[in-house]
Amino acid sequence: MSLSTFKKALKIAEDYGSPIAIGGGEPTVNPLFWEILGLAVINSENSDNIPWLATNGKKTKDALRLAKLAKRGLISCELSLDEYHEKIDDKVVAAFQNDNRHSSFSQSNDYRGVRNTTKHKDPVESGRCTEGTNECICEDIFIMPNGNIKQCGCLDSPIIGNVDDGLANDFPSSEWRV
Repeated sequence: MSLSTFKKALKIAEDYGSPIAIGGGEPTVNPLFWEILGLAVINSENSDNIPWLATNGKKTKDALRLAKLAKRGLISCELSLDEYHEKIDDKVVAAFQNDNRHSSFSQSNDYRGVRNTTKHKDPVESGRCTEGTNECICEDIFIMPNGNIKQCGCLDSPIIGNVDDGLANDFPSSEWRV
């Protein structure tokens, strides 16, 4: 995703009071990643909507930096573990472990975590989506690297606009879930 497209996505999120989730593949492989993340953090300073992202941890130095940012509460970041990739450095796994993450008694701003992404291999199997229908429980819109706006991140989700042009005329904004 270009900086121009990302800035427009940030504006859309700000207009709707929604947090930014940075995904991929692996977001740290984008040569603009740290600049993009910096813009997202700066943009979130006046709201409670800190940016969220997941990493596969393969770029050890970057993953350790992300874990530190999440531990300080500047971002929310999860380490994705799955059976499809090579083993992740033990230092990275340890850096993302957070025993207080789901404790209702924790007053911590530590937003690190580890998630197993092999539990459900596709959105239909996981129950997140019903294939071939508009019945989807994805919560947010999805902005593709080319700027196309989709109703959600499901593969068959319709394109409802573009960051340059806004929403399609036949798609009522009241149905735009953010």
